[in-house]
Amino acid sequence: MAELFSKGQFTQGLIEGIQSAGKALSEHFPHQGDADENELPDEISFGS
Repeated sequence: MAELFSKGQFTQGLIEGIQSAGKALSEHFPHQGDADENELPDEISFGS
């Protein structure tokens, strides 16, 4: 990501950084298929 950013390739850097983070997270938190539940609401909270 840093290498791509230094070349001005911000979009590709973000894409690869997010993919890398997703891969690392999936090793510790694998997808459970249909058993996966969205525990949090999808609505945007603007605070109180």
